[in-house]
Amino acid sequence: QLWKVRTRIISPLLCCRPHSLIPSDVLSFYKEALAGETLNQVCLTARVHGISKNESLRRIADNTATSHERAQLILQPSPSALKAYMDFSHGYVAFYAEAKRYRLDEIALA
Repeated sequence: QLWKVRTRIISPLLCCRPHSLIPSDVLSFYKEALAGETLNQVCLTARVHGISKNESLRRIADNTATSHERAQLILQPSPSALKAYMDFSHGYVAFYAEAKRYRLDEIALA
């Protein structure tokens, strides 16, 4: 049973690039930009690819959303795994939205 879970769920999830499943680079960028921080994924990606920080942020957000959608498709055959993933995802984003240190209440997220 464990082998089936590993083969059908965990291995394909690793192909989603786990770092892009975690939206912290997107959700913390506003706070970091206000503080003048440049050693973050958004700024480093912009520098490496010769694009603006806004374009870099958009690309990272798009990649994160695509990976999130892919993870849901991979987990669909296992309702309990999908529920656990969705609960974690919602809680993760809610934490950033509610935490004052990220200052997300200052911007419109719609």
